[in-house]
Amino acid sequence: MLGHMIRLDRTAIVSCVAAAAALLGAALWESTYKPGSGVTQYLASFGVVLVGVAWGATSLSKEFESETNIWSWTQGVTRARWFWSRISPALLGAAAFGVLLTVIVEISDRRRPLLAGFDHMSDQYVATHGVFLPASALLAVSAGLLLSVVTRLIVPAIALTLISQVVLLLVLPKAFLSLASEDTSVLPASADPLEVYLTEGHVLDVSPLADGGSLVTFLPNAQFGLVQGVGGAVMVAVSIAMLFAAVVGLQRMSARRPA
Repeated sequence: MLGHMIRLDRTAIVSCVAAAAALLGAALWESTYKPGSGVTQYLASFGVVLVGVAWGATSLSKEFESETNIWSWTQGVTRARWFWSRISPALLGAAAFGVLLTVIVEISDRRRPLLAGFDHMSDQYVATHGVFLPASALLAVSAGLLLSVVTRLIVPAIALTLISQVVLLLVLPKAFLSLASEDTSVLPASADPLEVYLTEGHVLDVSPLADGGSLVTFLPNAQFGLVQGVGGAVMVAVSIAMLFAAVVGLQRMSARRPA
């Protein structure tokens, strides 16, 4: 059974393994030659898009285009049971891939510069640490699976999944960071300008004060757990909702794919 599933999803598996290997190479290069450059974090975000397209958008649409799903449904297997058994490798693979991406990003952070090390509330940091990558990978695959059921064609499912995940890649970190409350810190005139960047958070604004000091507005690192917890829970909840919507769509689907 396991071997059969691997054969069905071999393209997605190979794509994810190749992407992880390339990202690990980037992480080792960055930690050695360009610590804190953010190259690995940037690439890791697009790894989520890859898993959504390679695993989510194609797993079911291939079945629909080849009409192998019809054969399964005539063998006494319910559509819901077929759906859950067919997508289980994709969901497990997405979660594992997200965890792997997070580990690789941590490897790239081994020699993060002091100044960059104090900022845990930037868009890029939030989107590549904590539970964000595993949760967003599940969201990407779930979206791809739902779009596969809706379109029943590989190319439209891939195109729509790609577009939706690129949009979410840009929107989600900012949306979840909006949950955090801003804080302020007053630096005296005698303070070293570098102290602005040693603030325990992501600096949003620096305003001069009448006495020569500065008012620093920032998102505190202490709220990183809140952003990750709420953001991760929302993404998992939406993923579950999309999967059940796909089951409902599957139950209402005619036996033949659209012409």
